[in-house]
Amino acid sequence: MNNNTDNGVKNPKLFVPIITIVLIIINILIYSCITFFNKPVSATNVVNCLQENYPQCLQVASDKDFFKCAHQIRDILTKNSQPANYTACIYNDERCLAEKEILFRCYSLKDRVFYLLGFVPKKFDKSSYTLITTTFLHVDIGHILSNMLFLLFAGSFMENRIGRKKFLFFYLLTGICASLFYFAFNRSSAVPAVGASGAISGLLGA
Repeated sequence: MNNNTDNGVKNPKLFVPIITIVLIIINILIYSCITFFNKPVSATNVVNCLQENYPQCLQVASDKDFFKCAHQIRDILTKNSQPANYTACIYNDERCLAEKEILFRCYSLKDRVFYLLGFVPKKFDKSSYTLITTTFLHVDIGHILSNMLFLLFAGSFMENRIGRKKFLFFYLLTGICASLFYFAFNRSSAVPAVGASGAISGLLGA
């Protein structure tokens, strides 16, 4: 038995995009673990916890930007609303940003992971490692499915074209560049930026 077909032409060797597959598995495992172990905490419970244990954070947030923060906190307490950026509103000062105890006591697992491992421009100087870790975090099922689908197709093609080591380096590099681009225009933001979209966009644009 040889590698030749009946007409004498060699069959091309099947390429298995190992790095792409491993990246997809890692992303899915991380998302699944966070989702499985996460116990959602409503914005109302977060604010109540802060009022009881860390009132200085709410005061700082209110003083910093009354319209963005004080009004949001009021709505959380009176209307049980949950604005998308209430975490950033509350964590509006470095004194509260630095307190990991606050995160672990008042916030859900998902919030904690996003804030500690997601890319937060405001604390970039103390957590540069998040330039890489943020590419492995996803908000919801739609976010990770769409990213992994694009990664499967774009990653397989790029890995085959430039090789595994160069592909992994390029993937991480484009993810880092995407976070730095976000940082350039949102230096004071306390909102975590998460997802592999930046790295995958780099693959698609290459």
